[in-house]
Amino acid sequence: MAPRNGSDEYTLAYEDELHLADHFAFLAHYKEGVEYVSAVAIEEIELPPAFVVRLASNHTPTKHVVKELSRILKIVQEHAREGQSFNLLPICR
Repeated sequence: MAPRNGSDEYTLAYEDELHLADHFAFLAHYKEGVEYVSAVAIEEIELPPAFVVRLASNHTPTKHVVKELSRILKIVQEHAREGQSFNLLPICR
């Protein structure tokens, strides 16, 4: 992830980004076992200010998983547009 505005500052702290990616990967992991592994990367984009959430899995996520992850991302997007600060992490624990 490249720093925004050419500075060393990011919108999310590294630890917060890591936790958020871990939580999304956990939520996308819909079955137990080594055959069902998910990973998430979060990319910060400078202009327009945005985040891209990339999901990788060794199986196509179910429609339910995609729907629920989309619902969570919509909530995050709404709060970001309104400039609200909130902590998503306790919701995911």
